[in-house]
Amino acid sequence: ELYSQYYNDVYKLQEHSTELYDYIAKLETALKQSEKERELDVLQRDMDEFSQPDTDGDGLISKAEFNHYVKTYLANLPGLTPADYPKWEDFDHDNNGYMSFQEYQQQMAFQVQKAKEKENKNAEKGLQGLYKETTKAGNFNDLYAQLRK
Repeated sequence: ELYSQYYNDVYKLQEHSTELYDYIAKLETALKQSEKERELDVLQRDMDEFSQPDTDGDGLISKAEFNHYVKTYLANLPGLTPADYPKWEDFDHDNNGYMSFQEYQQQMAFQVQKAKEKENKNAEKGLQGLYKETTKAGNFNDLYAQLRK
């Protein structure tokens, strides 16, 4: 009787294990599908943004289309100054007078990377400043008082 109970318990554990593996496989499939959908959404968003200045619909942005877009759209965005406007030279990587979607994507990825690096540098400076403050403080209460200023 003890053996049959052991056998039944092992069998139930194996069944449960199989169910869990199946569930994990379904979750992994759902995650991959979700990631693909997200990638497609991002790609579609990028294509929509790229298409805005492409007034003739040829799939390329000319320098004239780019400048028109900057003057009519970006110039009206609050918080942007002319120094913030993108520069044609940054996007036309092959200097053929047209910006392709690939060039647009490459430049936008580069801009995102630059922004992250700037954010990291600012965070590092903040931590360095905080560290300097901690070395000046004689104890926790002094540090707390300095930080609250």
